[in-house]
Amino acid sequence: MVGIHLQRAMVVALPVSVPIALIWSNKGQILVSVGQDREISMEASRAICPIYDPQHFFLCYVILSSSCKNTWTGFSSEPFHKILNFLKLAIPSAAMVCLEIWTFELVVLLSGFLPNPKLETSAL
Repeated sequence: MVGIHLQRAMVVALPVSVPIALIWSNKGQILVSVGQDREISMEASRAICPIYDPQHFFLCYVILSSSCKNTWTGFSSEPFHKILNFLKLAIPSAAMVCLEIWTFELVVLLSGFLPNPKLETSAL
């Protein structure tokens, strides 16, 4: 079952990660277009956002570890059968995490509109 749940999570996460990657790759232009300081926006676009996706580490562990040989039987179509049940749990938990992260990011974004944006954003 671990392999099936992992495949189901990968099926759901992959389509969501593509638009997020596009937004991250254009974050400098997006920040300038919403009125942020150009210098701060360009510095933010050069900053690398490390992504440590637990799914990839877990996938490697399940596939390569000899202790998990009974849990990973290879890719199959079974993860698509109960994907709605998975989404009923995944969407609320993802919304909770996103709201927590977005509130902090909104504070940083709004601090860029204060009179001295370099000082205000560096304080956060």
